[in-house]
Amino acid sequence: MFSLIAPLLALTTGKAHDDAGSCASYGCVSFTPTNACQCNPSCAKWDSCCDDYEATCVAPPPPPMPPLSPGGCSVGAEGWPDVEVVCGECKALIDHFGDYKTCTVFCQAVGRACVDAWEESKDSCTVKYDADCDTEIPSSDAMCECGDELPTKMKASKAKAERAMQAA
Repeated sequence: MFSLIAPLLALTTGKAHDDAGSCASYGCVSFTPTNACQCNPSCAKWDSCCDDYEATCVAPPPPPMPPLSPGGCSVGAEGWPDVEVVCGECKALIDHFGDYKTCTVFCQAVGRACVDAWEESKDSCTVKYDADCDTEIPSSDAMCECGDELPTKMKASKAKAERAMQAA
């Protein structure tokens, strides 16, 4: 007699009995009228989700991106364009800085995030004054520290960076 009651209970209340079905057994599929409970994004709206719908069919959110940080240079500052002096692994005195105007633009041109910026003293790695990545430094050279590689979709090609510099 119990075998007849469980399907009727599921049809009348919208809730399935524990033994009547599960997303683990049905799979995460579109609406299936013959299932005792449902395993699709609309089941909550119709109050017809299997008890294990959330655990089985709803993916957890992806982990957050780590913060951008200095370091991790696979090429090193030696491989960057317009480097006058290498001041560290991802830190350099950039010549022709008027072409870039900001360290953000320069770092994007090398596919990296900007970490910090400075005006230098006497064509060296000595800091004259602190700036930030988006500060336009009115100088022919400046010191930039770039960090992690940007995700592919965020990388600015050298051509894009040059167009941005020309527009400014």
